[in-house]
Amino acid sequence: MTVEPNSVPSIVTASLSKRFGQVKAVTDLSLEVRPGEIVGFLGPNGAGKTTTIRMLMGFLNPTTGRCQVLGGSLRDQQALRRRVGYLPGDFRMDPRMSGRDLFRWFGRIRGGVKKETIDRLAERLQLDPTRPFGA
Repeated sequence: MTVEPNSVPSIVTASLSKRFGQVKAVTDLSLEVRPGEIVGFLGPNGAGKTTTIRMLMGFLNPTTGRCQVLGGSLRDQQALRRRVGYLPGDFRMDPRMSGRDLFRWFGRIRGGVKKETIDRLAERLQLDPTRPFGA
């Protein structure tokens, strides 16, 4: 794959930091991931990997510094959120939530989803969209 020299970086952080009270979760992280690059985000527990990803996704505000994905803020730009997927390793759902509820919830994050789309997906996955996850 050829990468255009002037293309927008996929991910940029500049002096990104996050504190929770006295705890320094991320300190002065600066990095750039160009289109076509594959990057592994590795480190021991407590190194700030999840916190960094949550800042990139717009779920947390940085204490200092800045971060961008695809040239903008996922917190502020719905069009960018539609282009990015995220599934955390510790993902949990309310056991009372149904498949339909989950599809609607994810759909709202990405700007809305039609009922017909949910119905087609449920049929394709052969699931009862009204059944609670805990059942």
